[in-house]
Amino acid sequence: MHAAMMTNADKFAALALLPMNGTEAAKELARCVSKYRFVGGVIGLNRGLRIDGEGWEQLWGLAERLRVPIMCREMWPLAFEACQS
Repeated sequence: MHAAMMTNADKFAALALLPMNGTEAAKELARCVSKYRFVGGVIGLNRGLRIDGEGWEQLWGLAERLRVPIMCREMWPLAFEACQS
């Protein structure tokens, strides 16, 4: 992905897939934006994940300082969740 972005910067951009832990998500966002020039991040939401709880302030503050968006996207259900329906 990085090579495609660097050779075709006018056509491609990438978002980092972030872990579902606020502190780890901030570290991954910082790495991907600074090292690979990604333009933001994506958090996969599942049932029960609270992105406004403790540990997430670091991610939101970093995204604001870097001036990059964070997209929140619902994840596909896991196999055991799909079977419960």
